Amino acid sequence: MSSIARGKRLLSRCLVVLACAILVKSQSTLAFDAAAQFSSDHNPNGTWSYGWSYGVGTTFHLSTSNTQDYAGGLAGWMSGLDVGGYPFLLHNGTAGPLNSSSSTTFWPGELGQQPGASNEVSIVRWTAPFSGTCTVAVYLARMSADVSVVAVHILHNGISIFDDDSLENVMGHNLLGRGEIGDFFTNQVAVVEGDTIDFVVDSEEYGPNENTTGLTATIFPVDAGDADLGINLTGPRVTFANSNVVYSILVTNAGPDMAIDVTVTNTLPPQVINVSYGGGSNGLYKADANGNVIGSFPVLGAGQTSTMTITGTVLCTTTNGDVLTDTATVGSLSPDSLTFNNQASTVATNNAPRKPPCGNTLEYKELYGDRVTCHGSKSKGYSCQELNADRINLTITMSLAGSDTTQFNTNTSFDVRVGGFSFRHALLDDPHYKAGKTQATFHDQITDGGSVSVGSMTAQLKWTQTELTAKIMFKDSDMVGSEDTPVLAGSYDGTIHGVITDQVAASVDLGSVTSLFSRVSSSGTGVTASLAGKNGTTYAISTITLAGTAAH
Repeated sequence: MSSIARGKRLLSRCLVVLACAILVKSQSTLAFDAAAQFSSDHNPNGTWSYGWSYGVGTTFHLSTSNTQDYAGGLAGWMSGLDVGGYPFLLHNGTAGPLNSSSSTTFWPGELGQQPGASNEVSIVRWTAPFSGTCTVAVYLARMSADVSVVAVHILHNGISIFDDDSLENVMGHNLLGRGEIGDFFTNQVAVVEGDTIDFVVDSEEYGPNENTTGLTATIFPVDAGDADLGINLTGPRVTFANSNVVYSILVTNAGPDMAIDVTVTNTLPPQVINVSYGGGSNGLYKADANGNVIGSFPVLGAGQTSTMTITGTVLCTTTNGDVLTDTATVGSLSPDSLTFNNQASTVATNNAPRKPPCGNTLEYKELYGDRVTCHGSKSKGYSCQELNADRINLTITMSLAGSDTTQFNTNTSFDVRVGGFSFRHALLDDPHYKAGKTQATFHDQITDGGSVSVGSMTAQLKWTQTELTAKIMFKDSDMVGSEDTPVLAGSYDGTIHGVITDQVAASVDLGSVTSLFSRVSSSGTGVTASLAGKNGTTYAISTITLAGTAAH
């Protein structure tokens, strides 16, 4: 162990408190945060790079092979040196813990490094976008339950500033509360723009699976300077349903100092679906699950500008008179005392001469309710069970333009999936259907798995050479988990109380014609209450009402 690592053992207890404070700060956006800013789509990713080398302090190589679903949900970058991909980096972006092996757990938001089997080391690299002094705060955690030792290093421009060849829990304090023990480093480091700080996990003689190491690393300037960020947003004043709109964003920094870690977030109107986005070469751009478009710029110098452009499509279901509001917001790590110009909005009114035909639309309404039924008597005891009742109405319009509907026959299938609800039939399942007809009706009785009917499902289809219209009506009342096929309500059953805003995906197929709805906007309300059955068991009873629409 180096003299720096040995000297670190002498730090006072107040430094532990400081480390805790820094780790709390790392959860915010006011720092360069290795885990929070991890990307499995871009490498380099702004100031962060992911790679490996053939030993500590040797030539850095970018990992070029990415994965989005390792071990059921981990995302990361692999070197591709062997069939296992070692060395590599993985990140858990889900809401629950994931296991990469029987002894290694990745907690939500955790970033882990795994070295190679032949002295290849795993590296997370930060490249300084500014010159000045920064605080480097790092917690390195032993993630594998059966590990005995782990070797880790921190390098500044290839020169070691921290080494620990056994990653002991030297302070007797678990900073993350995850059941992981480890070591931490915090210090101020003077950097020049382009300097690198590497966080390295060394394989030594222990093998890759026994060296999985969690990295919590934040870097922030001691004095970020004072910047004056501003944003200018332009967009249409009038929109037309089923047509494209373009929003242009100009980000400025009036100084007097550079702005560090600049983030622009554009929130599209709910009536607009994002189609494409981009901007200047000095930024990275992505869209999140809520339809926001986000631009990230490591540095924006005094007097510099950057741009973003977003193209969207106005939903066909948008009616005349609807107001479409697009909002863009900018912020950074640097202090900005003049915040009045950090947000801008543009407003448009939908005003088509006439509403265009909506080639592909989907609407659903869902009513879901629980109840408890009990049988028996007070003297002999009661037997209770929880039942639910689910009603779903779906209406679908789908373009058949370009297809040959005369080729539809008894084997032509109709397949619908909306969230957790699915429906599939072939035209021959309608006993009245014959080749050449342009309509079909399907009716199913839903049973409890035996002979008892608990509901029904009916679908009515009509089509022309250019368009399909369909109505599906589903209802059941059954034991929870038996024939429970809600669109979305099952996700909230037993927990929700209040407003629901969510989205699901949907697909509709008629023969070879397919329509995909990647985002069905859903909203509604739910009420959950506790109900005691006569058998003494308490049940969480929910009533949920939902509606959803989609178009493209």
